[in-house]
Amino acid sequence: MYEQIVNDNKECSNENTNSFKFVEGCGTGTIKCHGRVTEIDHHDVFYSKLRKTINSLFRGEPYQFGHQTSEYVIRVEELDGGFTAQNMDFFLFGNYMGRIHPGDEVILTASVSGGRNIVKTLYNAVTNSDIKPSLQLPATFIRVMFILIALMVLFGISCIHSMVVSGQIYHFVLPIGLIMAAAITMRRIKRRIFKKIF
Repeated sequence: MYEQIVNDNKECSNENTNSFKFVEGCGTGTIKCHGRVTEIDHHDVFYSKLRKTINSLFRGEPYQFGHQTSEYVIRVEELDGGFTAQNMDFFLFGNYMGRIHPGDEVILTASVSGGRNIVKTLYNAVTNSDIKPSLQLPATFIRVMFILIALMVLFGISCIHSMVVSGQIYHFVLPIGLIMAAAITMRRIKRRIFKKIF
């Protein structure tokens, strides 16, 4: 049932209305939820830049600036489900301190990545406001930049390989080598002159 909702190709509505169910699919890998927050779990961790980059690439987490990485897990319950109300957990990254509380009615969209529902947009119906985290880079941006850098490296390696095969590399290596040798020689001469003077 859950996989069917996630893989639903229906488009997400940008309007914050009550015209949709507790959870509905809106595009492959994206869901929209309308419910009430019942629990909030918050903790801060200290990740290196490498660890944050890896989490963005492989786990879909946004890249947060600063030393601390803030993570929230909120449990959202169906509004009028009674004792049989459905519940879902959602992950938020960034600083949301004081802007969302248990009991708030929320409307959110989330991407499903690695078995987790990572919140992309969050609307608080109680305060009638869109809740946005602190400054951070989306995981999509990090992935695109990584692909571009990888393509540039591959292109550079391909160019060097073709230059070596054709023999053109020596036209660049020889001048660079002569310049470096001249620079090293001049530096040594300056050191000897400096020692003789002082």
